[in-house]
Amino acid sequence: MRVLLVRIVVHALIVLFGITKVSAQNIAPCNADPVFAQLDFLIGDWEVQNETGTNTFGNTTIEKVIDGCAITEKWSDNTGFDGMSLFYYSTNEQTWKQVWVTQTPKAFGGVKEATMNRSANGTRVQFDSSYRSSTGQQVMDRSIISVQSNGTLLHLIEISFDSGSTWTESFKAIYRPANTRPATVN
Repeated sequence: MRVLLVRIVVHALIVLFGITKVSAQNIAPCNADPVFAQLDFLIGDWEVQNETGTNTFGNTTIEKVIDGCAITEKWSDNTGFDGMSLFYYSTNEQTWKQVWVTQTPKAFGGVKEATMNRSANGTRVQFDSSYRSSTGQQVMDRSIISVQSNGTLLHLIEISFDSGSTWTESFKAIYRPANTRPATVN
């Protein structure tokens, strides 16, 4: 009798609160959902250089993980500074999110949580974040990555200390496929 009563109560709770068992087999895989392809233009091994290609800042590897459900970025610059991003799609907010972490999380820009603000058909993306500097000042940060006509990526990071009234360039680089140098003129 007691077992029957427990079953009835559990069944009633399931019906009342809409609690159902969701089978992973009933959910389309990420690699079959177009929303998970929005950032595919970022995928690759990249040499990160100044605009003329005369100075290499570092390298970054951007790849899909977890069956295409997330994207990781592993950055390493020429001084040994490392950083890592996790990009994921928030189904609650219906947008992409980014978490950036370095080995100096308490330093300016050492950790950022950003939200995709704009996307243009797989050729441009903008992530916005807001954080406090080490002095407690509010900082707005926008990171824009766009595909260039030659297949490289332009990455521009701008920051604002006045709630977005003015913006200052803090990083500008070209991402070239690794092991590919621009043509030299003799």
